[in-house]
Amino acid sequence: SYFVCDDVTCAHRSRRLTFKPINDGTVCSVCHQGTMKREYSAKMLYDQQCFFKSVFDLRTAVEKTKHEEKRKLQTYPNYASLNQMYERLLEVCDQFLAENAYNEINLSHIFAPMKIF
Repeated sequence: SYFVCDDVTCAHRSRRLTFKPINDGTVCSVCHQGTMKREYSAKMLYDQQCFFKSVFDLRTAVEKTKHEEKRKLQTYPNYASLNQMYERLLEVCDQFLAENAYNEINLSHIFAPMKIF
């Protein structure tokens, strides 16, 4: 993944980082004033994966339609192959979401500060 300098006058883009760590990242090797940050964060990737899952979830989309429209869709000549293709795309989305760290919620970490008496 790429790293971008957060200084708007520099906007240097690189795949490599220098080894001058500071609080939020590393110092930019070009301008020496900005901080190199990931161009695309893990949270942004998770949001995009969730969006694609909602786009490829044909079953949920069909369930939300009105009864007449649902019947019309299901009688469409290529509906079975289209449904199969969307199911496969949904499986791929689910595989990538399962590997994403944002998909898991660690409740013990969330409730750790609470004490039970």
